[in-house]
Amino acid sequence: MSKAEAVELDQNSAVKWLQLGFAGGGSVNAKAYNSKECYVKAVELKADYAQAWFNLGTQGGGSINAKAYNSKECYQKALELDVGYALAWNNLGSVDGGTVGGKPYNKKECYQQALELDVSNALAWNGLGVVDGGTVGGKAYNRKDCYLQAVKLKADYAQAWFNLGTQGGGSVNAKEHNGKECYLKALELDVRNSLAWNGLG
Repeated sequence: MSKAEAVELDQNSAVKWLQLGFAGGGSVNAKAYNSKECYVKAVELKADYAQAWFNLGTQGGGSINAKAYNSKECYQKALELDVGYALAWNNLGSVDGGTVGGKPYNKKECYQQALELDVSNALAWNGLGVVDGGTVGGKAYNRKDCYLQAVKLKADYAQAWFNLGTQGGGSVNAKEHNGKECYLKALELDVRNSLAWNGLG
């Protein structure tokens, strides 16, 4: 049974709408729904569904019961519902931070929150490096340390390799990489990275 067929059988299931969104959307009762529209349906059916709010944020936000929510507001909503949602903290950092539980968090604080919850989040390590590093688990990490953590966790993370190159490179899994090698690795992973081409001179 396809995800769309599952929704047709139970159109009041927020979980099934969310799953259809994960699958890229589909046709339900001869009406096409894209991922964003599926996440909107999921939230409309279950307003306290943190994962649906998060996914709606990844689609740029949307209108719920005639009220518009942007990405930041969706991530904030997800975190109001589940303050331990590491990916939502990461994404809130990527949209310049926000307010959770009445407390404002800047980008750095969001990335640090994400990493306190999930130290294996390569995206949050890279984000923390972009904002000059910070403290995780009581230990201070500078920019380079953050980028090193990111590429150690996700060896195919082109942006983190590029960022490590801007710091002169470093040792990844017992192998030294200079800045040029980092730029080359970034280009090997994403040939369209114009900044990495520029870094090669």
